Amino acid sequence: MDIFTENFLYPEENKPLLQHFSSYFDAVYIGLIPFFKLNNAEVSSRSKASKKVLSLEEAQQQNPILNRLRPSKTRVIYANDESYPSDKEICHGGKPVTWKQILNKTSLADYKELNRALMTSVGALRQEFQTPKALQILKDYTEGEGIFHPTEGAFDVFTKKQIYKLLKKYDCSQIVVTDEFYDETKELDIVALDETSFINQIGFKHYYLYPQNKTILFTISWDYFFFFIAIDSCKINPNEIEANFEGFWAAAEDSHLWYRK
Repeated sequence: MDIFTENFLYPEENKPLLQHFSSYFDAVYIGLIPFFKLNNAEVSSRSKASKKVLSLEEAQQQNPILNRLRPSKTRVIYANDESYPSDKEICHGGKPVTWKQILNKTSLADYKELNRALMTSVGALRQEFQTPKALQILKDYTEGEGIFHPTEGAFDVFTKKQIYKLLKKYDCSQIVVTDEFYDETKELDIVALDETSFINQIGFKHYYLYPQNKTILFTISWDYFFFFIAIDSCKINPNEIEANFEGFWAAAEDSHLWYRK
């Protein structure tokens, strides 16, 4: 299968990552979207997570279509939290906080448990996979330390900065950017863009990003706090990936569902 011509730049959830990307790439890195702090803002009253829970009445006020819904004890409705910092605020006053820093300061066991806690926070897991206790541990720490949770399903400001830096280093001048459904594809001349312009060109709907020579691919999907970096290790040094992005290399058996193992 040619993942580029067949528009299959994100794998099926159960398919091993290395197998899925093998026609072009020989290594896959699971990158983690960072937490962050704001250096120059009052953060105590601001939401540390990008999503908030709405009552059915609140949701119906915002979206009349939901008037058809009947009350349910098991339904949880999530919406974007307006008090969460904008990309502009994060870009100018933010400092990344790694997942490893969170693990070192809490009783959360590993990346898997931390990821499940984050996914629980935005309603991205079915009830049987949710980890409310882990989420509470995470919230107690981040709220006490003024640490904001990452957003899900989009390349964040810090990741886009590192992508720009890496592509510039490898002289990848023409960059292809595509949305989730392959409806909108555009090419960026990275030589003509400074870092801020590059960041602004990558929107929340842009899930796939790669140079024309296809030596590296950045790919993400909705509702998730991680992304994949697939590389041709003969042309992209794996050490550069580790130096620029927090995460780990996929083993032979790892799939999109690595966090359930």
